[in-house]
Amino acid sequence: MSDFFDDMTRKVSSRLIDLNERARLLFSISCVYALYPSFVKFNGVYKHRDVEPIVKALKGVEHSILCGSALDFFTVDELMDLAPDTNEYDDIFASLCLDFVASLEMLNRVLCGEDVAKDISELCIDSVDMYVQNLITEKYGDVGFELAIKNHHLMKNELIRQLTVLSSLDGQLEDSKVACLFEEWRSYSGIWVIIQ
Repeated sequence: MSDFFDDMTRKVSSRLIDLNERARLLFSISCVYALYPSFVKFNGVYKHRDVEPIVKALKGVEHSILCGSALDFFTVDELMDLAPDTNEYDDIFASLCLDFVASLEMLNRVLCGEDVAKDISELCIDSVDMYVQNLITEKYGDVGFELAIKNHHLMKNELIRQLTVLSSLDGQLEDSKVACLFEEWRSYSGIWVIIQ
């Protein structure tokens, strides 16, 4: 049993329930930025897709939130084009890149008014879980496998990241505060994946 993991996931879930629409959107954007390094890592190795349209689209979302301007985000077809076929690559980062694309799809849904904050939170946790499985010595089915994942420092970092973001969304979300949050999330070069 991992008391830290269980306690933190409960806290994150509880905080997600209370978010207003703007805070859900901001939390979702933070998760997209948390998964973005996986796309960059995968793309750096396989030259899968140009990152510039993604950066431009995310900055467009930020601008839309801060300035109230119209938003032109990814279509479903464009998102499908970004997604790698994981059967073509024997690399954990293909799956992690797919998670990033899934986070963009969830962000699209949030932009359309859906409440998928819990889903995008779980996607980030599942991505860390998948990555950590490749780092630990325990194998699936081994005694201690799940505990090793839950207690891994990268999993703890992700749960702390989510709770920290949720705490930062308390109170008034004035544009100046939101702009600082965007800057912080963009500058984070990898929440749990250390890209070398």
